[in-house]
Amino acid sequence: MISKVTSKVDYILLKKAAELIIEAIGESQLDPNFAGTPDRFARAFSSFFMLPAEIEQQMEEILSVSFPTKGYRGMVFCTGIEVVSWCPHHLLPVLYDITIGYIPSENGKLLGASKLARLADILCKRAVLQEDLTNHIASSIEGLTEADGVAVVVNGRHDCMRIRGIKQMNSVFKTSEMRGSFKTNPETREEFFHLIANGD
Repeated sequence: MISKVTSKVDYILLKKAAELIIEAIGESQLDPNFAGTPDRFARAFSSFFMLPAEIEQQMEEILSVSFPTKGYRGMVFCTGIEVVSWCPHHLLPVLYDITIGYIPSENGKLLGASKLARLADILCKRAVLQEDLTNHIASSIEGLTEADGVAVVVNGRHDCMRIRGIKQMNSVFKTSEMRGSFKTNPETREEFFHLIANGD
């Protein structure tokens, strides 16, 4: 994972949830295969999620360090950001591949190279709709950098579509958010999608 934050989610409740799941599916905690499973489940889910207040605190820390643009007015672009989140409808994992671009304003700020990936990772430490995640990433970058434009594209592989229901293993759900010059200037938008297409 990108982030190494220790979460304060309720470990005892997570452990109890695992015990209830084991019971609900007709298995026994006395089975050696389930020995220690509630503890492992609680540890795993403690790393997957953060409380809203924790997310807000981490976001403030991430966005507290920025740099003046010093005249750079080109596109800042980062692709291949891979993070895991959770579907709020089924509590199943979603693997996201995220691309972010922004155009610094004349008196705006630049984020450090790792900050875009960390920002996306922290915002995924919750059960969140992909549409809301896409919007929140764009708003966070726009608010801090005062960028002339922000673009975010999110490709999601949802296990709620891949392993249940319609069982489309190769399905990819796509969302995008264009702000400022990315929305109003076709050339800027074209450059962004050209960089995505040739990102490798």
